Amino acid sequence: MIIPKGKIVHEDLSTSYTDIHELLRDLRQNSFTGYCQVNFWEYRGTLFLDRGRIINAFEEIGNEQMAGERAIKSILSRAKQKDGAVSVFQLPDEMVATLASVLNS
Repeated sequence: MIIPKGKIVHEDLSTSYTDIHELLRDLRQNSFTGYCQVNFWEYRGTLFLDRGRIINAFEEIGNEQMAGERAIKSILSRAKQKDGAVSVFQLPDEMVATLASVLNS
């Protein structure tokens, strides 16, 4: 899935020292809208956030793709492993809503 980059908030934070749950808590407190991306070798997980709440997710492992609740759980679990990177990008509300709804269809 191609996602517009948007405004960079955080880029390439190491999963070795980034607590994904604390990062998401901070984004929730700041009513952040955009997405949080977790990247590893041949892996990309994207959490879509609307005002700090996760509204959908998309995960790519090689050629396999998954969306929804299972993807959310998998991304949060994967983000605790070493040798990955976490990036956060801000997008307009309408764009996040559109991207998240496309995953549901």
